[in-house]
Amino acid sequence: MTIKSFSRLVRLPNLVAIMVFQTLLQYALIVPYLQRVGAGEGLAPYLFVLLVVATVCIAGGGNAINEYFDVPADRVNRPDRVVVGAGVCRRQALLTHVILTLIGLFAGGYVAFVLRRGSFMLMFVAIPTLLWFYSTHFKRQFLIGNVVVALLVALTGYIVVSADFAAVDRMPGGLNTSREPMSSIWYLVCAYCIFAFLTNLGREIIKDLEDAEGDRALGCHTVALELGASYTKAVVIIIELFTAAMMGVAACHVWQLPLTIYICAALIVPTFALCVMTLRGKTSADYHRAALVSKLIMMAGVGSIFFF
Repeated sequence: MTIKSFSRLVRLPNLVAIMVFQTLLQYALIVPYLQRVGAGEGLAPYLFVLLVVATVCIAGGGNAINEYFDVPADRVNRPDRVVVGAGVCRRQALLTHVILTLIGLFAGGYVAFVLRRGSFMLMFVAIPTLLWFYSTHFKRQFLIGNVVVALLVALTGYIVVSADFAAVDRMPGGLNTSREPMSSIWYLVCAYCIFAFLTNLGREIIKDLEDAEGDRALGCHTVALELGASYTKAVVIIIELFTAAMMGVAACHVWQLPLTIYICAALIVPTFALCVMTLRGKTSADYHRAALVSKLIMMAGVGSIFFF
């Protein structure tokens, strides 16, 4: 298996995006805020690295097993981009899934042990389980697969702030995380998680439109196949408009001129453009471009962290 094949198998750009998102949350948002309110620096740097390793490895393992089970659909939807069976054999894909998932479990388990949070360990066990069932069952069901993926993406931010607050709670004389100064940063990170959930949910449904032909051949029950293209577009537009409305409220609430301009120019306007692209879309290529724009909006949302 070549480096290029491995990169495609685990979807390396997506893993890098997760790393960047978690790192920006930690060092551009959470840590400065904790220092400002006198709560220390939160999670120790080596524990944060292990947390990122756990998240990225579990996500990479989930991508590998998804590619493993996705071969029949990919041969219809994107025959030129099939990974398993081309650059990677099925045994290698399965082994990659097992190795990355185990690394993620051990890294996440160690962080949970140090923080004395059993719920963290349960979460790191539950996520790979969800990813497995997503690949084998959920992604072929109506809406369930879309919601699972969007929820897991949102969890990448929740995991970071939860670990930081667990570390603060364990500090001798540390601030209780239920206090008002601490709850402010919690709500801010949750806002990013909600943004990640909504944008990913819309993008996953757009991808259902893109992959409708292959999904139909496999007897799937995705949103696009069950509702038809017109109603599916309506669902996407409703989600996107709701997301744009929330971003507008956030811009008015924060009301820092540079950030407000950024939200309007880099998030709200492109979201309206995405609605138009989705509405006018007719071919798989059209929906592929719309899904790409959706990903760019997500990246722009992450970029707004710099303003804080």
